[in-house]
Amino acid sequence: MYPGWLSLENHLLWGAMLLICHLIITFLALAIFSSIFRKNRNNGYIFLGILICLRIMNIYNVFIYSLIVGPILCLMYLILGCITYLSLKNKLAEKSSI
Repeated sequence: MYPGWLSLENHLLWGAMLLICHLIITFLALAIFSSIFRKNRNNGYIFLGILICLRIMNIYNVFIYSLIVGPILCLMYLILGCITYLSLKNKLAEKSSI
């Protein structure tokens, strides 16, 4: 009924889908964080704390699923976090210089 590549036994497909979904969700969550942080720093820190707790739970669950996908997810979180930090740093510097 279904093609072979769509079966539940295709770990490569499900691992790729897991990474793509985490990438999209993390990107959106960090965009929301940067918006909240620019408006009110205290609320931004609270949102960041909640986000970090959720990401730790996600990393734990992904490591249970796969020892290969887990480090890739950690690297993805690190890269997106650095990009968000640099973006916020530049925008806050521009805001303070004006």
